[in-house]
Amino acid sequence: NEDNKISAQCQYCTKIVHGHKGSTGNFLSHIKFKHSNLMEQVRSAKIVKNNLKSTKKQETLPFLNSNKISKQKITDLTFAYIVEEMRPLVTCEKPAFKRLVKGLCGLDDATSLPDRRVMYKELNNKYTSYITIITDLIAKQSFICTTADIWSVNNKSYLGMTCHFIDEHTYVRYSYILGCRRIKGSHTYINITEVMNEITQTYNIQNSKISHTVTDNASNFGKAFRMYSLKSIGQESLNINNDN
Repeated sequence: NEDNKISAQCQYCTKIVHGHKGSTGNFLSHIKFKHSNLMEQVRSAKIVKNNLKSTKKQETLPFLNSNKISKQKITDLTFAYIVEEMRPLVTCEKPAFKRLVKGLCGLDDATSLPDRRVMYKELNNKYTSYITIITDLIAKQSFICTTADIWSVNNKSYLGMTCHFIDEHTYVRYSYILGCRRIKGSHTYINITEVMNEITQTYNIQNSKISHTVTDNASNFGKAFRMYSLKSIGQESLNINNDN
C-alpha cells in the first residue's frame, strides 16, 4: 500500500505476517520462532553452498601465463630435481613421474619427455659446473661431516662419499654427494684411504675441515681413519711391516 506496508501468507502455517517493504525482519522472525526446524535447514544449505564455492575456487590454480613450457625447460627442471634429490637417472622414465610432468605442464600423452640418455648427457655437461658450485660452498664452511660406504654390484666394488654441513649464517642443513668411485682389488685400508683422498681433493677439502666421518664399523674403515693422518702411503707401508 501507500505506507509501504506489505502482508504475506506463510506457506507452512497459512498465518498472515505483516511487514514493511524493503525489510524482511518480521518474516524472518516468524520463521525463526514458529518454524525453527526450517531455519536450520536453510542454514545447513547455506553452509553446503559456501563449501562448494570454496572447493571450486581451490580447483583453479593461478598460472603466470598460458603458454606451454619448452622442452629444454622441462629437461633443465627434471635434471635439477634428479641431482638435488639424489635420484637415479631412470626416474625420468617412470610412468608416474611422466604423468606428473605432463599433467603439470599441460602436455598430451603423446608428448615425449627426456629419457635417461638425455639426463646422462646433461650430467656430463654440467659436472664441472656442479663441482665448482659445491667446492665454493664447502670452502665457506669451517667444518663439515662426511659419510663413506663400500658396496659391490656385479662383482665390482664402489666407494661412495657424501658431505653434510649446517650453514653458519642461515642454519640451513645441506647435503651433497661428493663422489662414487670404483675400488679395484681388495678393500684394504690403503685403497680406501687413497680413494677417499682422491674424492676430497676434487673439492679442495682439507682433512682438518672434516670434523667427523660416518661409516660402518668394518675393520678396514677403522684402520683407514687411524692411519689417515700419516703423510704418505710409504709411511703406512712401514707400519705394515712393523705390524708383521
